Amino acid sequence: GIHERLVPFAILMGVCFVVGVPVTIVYLLHKNREVIQLDQGKRAANRLALPVDRTTARVRVRFGKMYEDFKPRSYYWRACVMARKFGLISVFLLFSHNAPFQAATGLFVLFCAHVAHVEVHPYVPPLLGNREARGRAV
Repeated sequence: GIHERLVPFAILMGVCFVVGVPVTIVYLLHKNREVIQLDQGKRAANRLALPVDRTTARVRVRFGKMYEDFKPRSYYWRACVMARKFGLISVFLLFSHNAPFQAATGLFVLFCAHVAHVEVHPYVPPLLGNREARGRAV
């Protein structure tokens, strides 16, 4: 029926959202990384009240929620969180027929994400860092 005819469109939209959104975020953050890192340096030094130029203000308004929780060298970490979530969802959907393998693979994804988090220390300390670590542990 009509549902079978819509499957290719559903797959196309799934790919667009699952791949397109993180790739677009990484591209935009990478393209503006110098301004973002300068703004994050001001955040880390708690100097947000200082006047900023037009470019910094534009980037802060457009992309601030994507990088404001992170240290200057980890401006891209939001995409890593998305990759972790995508990895877990993929494991749970692809291996739903084999529960022990699904659990082991899910734990491997979480272990890799935890190791990356411990190595990079991406969060600015007084913000989300501790809650994120506790959330991964649960």
